[in-house]
Amino acid sequence: MTRSRLKEKHLNVITNQLWIENPANWTKLTERYSLWRYRLTKRQDDYRRFSKSDFFVRFTNNYKDQFDRPFYYFTHDRPTSSLYTVLKPGEQPKPWLFTFDKEEEILYEPVAWDELPSKIWIKLLLALCFHEASTNEQERRVCQSKFFVRAKGNEDWFTALDLKPSVEQMADRSLLRFDVSAGFFAKVKDKPNAWARDNKTYYEQLDSGELTYLRQLRPSKIEPFQKPLYKSTTKAGVKPGVAWYSNAQYEETRSYIIHRIQQRLTAFLQSYGFIVSTAFETMVRQQVRPVNLPLYQLPPVQVLDNRLNKTVPLQPYLDWLTTYDFPTSQGPKRLSVEAIDKETVDKSRPLLILQDVHKDAFARDKGTDEPVGLLACSGYTDPYPVLYSTLGDTVKQSLNVNMNALEGLTVAEHYLDYSFPRALAPYKSNQYKALSKEHRLEAKKRRQLDLKLEVSINELYLKWVISRHSADSSVTDSLPFLHQLAGKWGFMTDNVLLTLNDGSLQFTDLSTQEGKQVLADQFTDLGMIQQAFLERHPYIKSDKQEEALERGQFVLIGDAVIEIERTEVMAMPDYEVLLPIKESGSVAGSRSLPAISVYAGGIWFSPASGRYVVSGVNSTAGKEEHGHHLYQLHLYSEEARAYLTAMLSLLCVTFVRKNQYTVLPFPFDLIRLHRELNPASSLPV
Repeated sequence: MTRSRLKEKHLNVITNQLWIENPANWTKLTERYSLWRYRLTKRQDDYRRFSKSDFFVRFTNNYKDQFDRPFYYFTHDRPTSSLYTVLKPGEQPKPWLFTFDKEEEILYEPVAWDELPSKIWIKLLLALCFHEASTNEQERRVCQSKFFVRAKGNEDWFTALDLKPSVEQMADRSLLRFDVSAGFFAKVKDKPNAWARDNKTYYEQLDSGELTYLRQLRPSKIEPFQKPLYKSTTKAGVKPGVAWYSNAQYEETRSYIIHRIQQRLTAFLQSYGFIVSTAFETMVRQQVRPVNLPLYQLPPVQVLDNRLNKTVPLQPYLDWLTTYDFPTSQGPKRLSVEAIDKETVDKSRPLLILQDVHKDAFARDKGTDEPVGLLACSGYTDPYPVLYSTLGDTVKQSLNVNMNALEGLTVAEHYLDYSFPRALAPYKSNQYKALSKEHRLEAKKRRQLDLKLEVSINELYLKWVISRHSADSSVTDSLPFLHQLAGKWGFMTDNVLLTLNDGSLQFTDLSTQEGKQVLADQFTDLGMIQQAFLERHPYIKSDKQEEALERGQFVLIGDAVIEIERTEVMAMPDYEVLLPIKESGSVAGSRSLPAISVYAGGIWFSPASGRYVVSGVNSTAGKEEHGHHLYQLHLYSEEARAYLTAMLSLLCVTFVRKNQYTVLPFPFDLIRLHRELNPASSLPV
């Protein structure tokens, strides 16, 4: 194996967070705004605690319909819950009557800004920043507690982002993080009736600089409103999506909108004396070596046709499987493949099952169990569970060869109308660009099918290895990087312990007392891990603690424990560098490391903070759908630090996520595959 050409580089990875330090004095803010608190009495708060679950919505909506001022309702305030609001100097809060079990006044009192926890005043100032950005036509607006920004679409139907602020208070400063989720909005065709005006939420679009907000209207102002009116909506079978980054349409992406919100809030806070800076992590790119699985160790692979539409010829797929050059640790290799039927399956050999449907085509409503998937609604029977019920103890993997997109189709037969795509030209080559639109689509489908095949064969191979069927070779020879793990290592998640020791694999069921004893004998007591875990998560309810621990990922080396936590902190492109490059028209520069940061590819680690982020092998191909989370390593003892380099090497494989490094050490993926092989039975101890 050759060493990667990537050199170690230090990089300041910008995140979706802002550092906020208090001003030297609060004079500039107090001269412009006063702070007030509506505090519930104990009786009123008891009513809140034991009333219906809709109290929060009724309570805040009642405020919004009466008062046009930014607010933050803090249910965990002490001694009772409170709603905080800001007014201009000289203004007094208006009396607020609200119906609990009877109509009562909620009393108010002035509060000093520096008396409050930062999570309250930062969210208030964020609301104030949005509020001040839409000063026109105030008589009809509602001061929102949720913030929506339009991302993409047309005037009739578009996608918007819901911004959710989260604040972490430190000793001398606070950290504000922006999380975003996408949702659909549609233009209202007919004016809402009186009931809808009082019980639903309606918005107008409001342009403000480079951003378009969705501003809520007062119920009393909806009837005479003459401009387009919008409401939140859904599309059957379609999830709202906004890419995290797009090289071509970056202004419609989550990261760009967060960047603009950060800019606007930073300028707003700095005008009142706050010290604000973008939070970043200084990271080092890890050196990696390209590696493939030794697929040639697989015995002859059985191929079973389990497609619904068997009028599509099978032979082109068999020819494709027998002539495909799979990347392996010894270079390109072809596999031995044999077509069989379900009556002649040899359960001692690996099995590849050809399918032509996605599981979503047979989706059912979780509440009513009514069919909602396209094929389920059309009377088709899912062939997957029928076949798998008879092959429970066979090492098997499915491959969907139907490259039609399920989304947007309404006729089942259209979805099942497909053919074997030809490789007319290498994807995005000069020959590809010269093809007709129809032929380019076929070439693209073939590339996608090839990638799916490689992923499926890799999964089949890994299942074969962990089922102790590898061909006369130790697990160390069958799986990469394991020879670097000196001593005994364990990987624990989902109530399963995977032990790696001297080339052997052992899976232990931790839901049993015997399994817990194995963990204690070989590594450490489960109670010790649970205690350290819950000390970091003191707010997890007692009935949720066991489930939260099971979802965690833990690496064990002797008595040392490393917990891996996926945070909500996201890596951002460096727009301060990227936007001038965009304006200059430099295509290569807009995909460079200085411009798009970790999205240029690689595994990046901060020894100082113990965080890492994983990107693709190479620069993003122009679009990144979901962005990249930062992962936090929690060392339960200082001795665990000695094992970090070896642990990070387990991220360097590209056979779990095709052409991407894995975001968790790949032995955790072996646990997932073991669960697939043993869905209903207890694991061996």
